[in-house]
Amino acid sequence: MIQSPKTSRVFAGNAEIDFALQRVSNDGRAIFVVDKKHSLDSIRVISHARASTLANEVLIHVSRLSPLGLSTLVEILDSLKTSLSSAQLFALAHDLEEHIRCQALLKSVSKLQAATPSLIQHFMGWWPSTKFIAEAHGPVVSAAKMQVDNDIFAFDEPQVLVIQEDPPESSQQFLSDLIDVAQPSTVIYRSLADTEYWGNSPELQWCFAPANLDTLTGPIERTSERCRWCNEDFVPPVCPVCSSFTPNGDQA
Repeated sequence: MIQSPKTSRVFAGNAEIDFALQRVSNDGRAIFVVDKKHSLDSIRVISHARASTLANEVLIHVSRLSPLGLSTLVEILDSLKTSLSSAQLFALAHDLEEHIRCQALLKSVSKLQAATPSLIQHFMGWWPSTKFIAEAHGPVVSAAKMQVDNDIFAFDEPQVLVIQEDPPESSQQFLSDLIDVAQPSTVIYRSLADTEYWGNSPELQWCFAPANLDTLTGPIERTSERCRWCNEDFVPPVCPVCSSFTPNGDQA
């Protein structure tokens, strides 16, 4: 594949937005990954920064992933920034958003925001020994059923398990069981600062990401075309960098 002439830069996290915006310039295209909760403020700041410079090209991906999932998404994008164009990375970000599964171990679901527990699970939360596994925008299950009913860990492809760094001592047995049940191809640990995402404070957080990225990048590369206006490789029908349509589209 003939590469686009500009190199992408990938930035993420609202705490880094101001720092990253200082680097929005005419040379290179920037991709910002921001969490949905703070997306309006982040987009406003980015728009102001773009207005102060000339010919900068910025793409913004709004993510519903947990902080650990979001940082995993950015890490993957950053690793591919010299292999894929900005528009292709943008398409990949949307695909990864659907494939990265964010989960947490909770002692209570009373204030859970990222998933919707049942009424009976609210009652079960009053029992001291009860713990729950919640999947962001997905199901909530009893942690006690992990060995019996493990559909929450069912995957069609090999997965990388990303776990918060320095997990608490109280979760060590659960973590061992999790790895045994999920059978990830790789286990890695990453630092984690923000815990407001779930509403409740989780005892442990982790996410699953595809181990074989070729299953996602392959279709993107095979279907990409070169934009006649901004010279960017993109997935038709619309180039996200300049908003022009493919030559076979409505705006030839």
